[in-house]
Amino acid sequence: MVDTLRKIMDLRQDPAPQASNPRQEAMSHIHTVLNQGGAQGVTVGHAVAAAIEGIRYGAGEHGARDVHRVFMDPALTNAYLTPLNSPYAQMAHRQIAQAEFNYWDQQNRQNPTRGTQVAVSFDVDQRVQLQSNIGHLVQAGQSFTQHLANEQTFSTGNENPAALYAGMHLAPGSSQPRASQQSASSPPPAAPAPAAKGPRR
Repeated sequence: MVDTLRKIMDLRQDPAPQASNPRQEAMSHIHTVLNQGGAQGVTVGHAVAAAIEGIRYGAGEHGARDVHRVFMDPALTNAYLTPLNSPYAQMAHRQIAQAEFNYWDQQNRQNPTRGTQVAVSFDVDQRVQLQSNIGHLVQAGQSFTQHLANEQTFSTGNENPAALYAGMHLAPGSSQPRASQQSASSPPPAAPAPAAKGPRR
């Protein structure tokens, strides 16, 4: 954990984009997808957006380059909408993690900096694990806030006040997870096929 935080702070050695806020745009896009897609309960998208928010909290937009283009790819829509308790969740996490890693690997080959070195130091498996862990924090935060609203006995069986607090803090204006109504065995919801377009440059 300490090493991860140190690496996030090292991103500040890279400049921030002058004309855009890539991490903020990525979070906003994901929450838009979740709202428009009728996401039920905590999804993989909630976990990914929370992970991006954590990086932005520590490093701002430093070292972000144009990473928002990765997260705004329509091919990731189904992955964002996948419930965190679905058997397809790990597959969805991996799809997103692989797409981001591929982007940073290319950036590091073309124009290496401390920021790109930090990015590629997290391989796909590590990214999947980080996303999954943060998703469970979001779930714990949702349970805690529901308890406060309903005044019911709250227990996860493994309480961690610091983790619960962290899980409660989603991005401002973000989609708020709702009580899960979708079966955990259901496949990721289908998304409209994106319009044909040329390859990304």
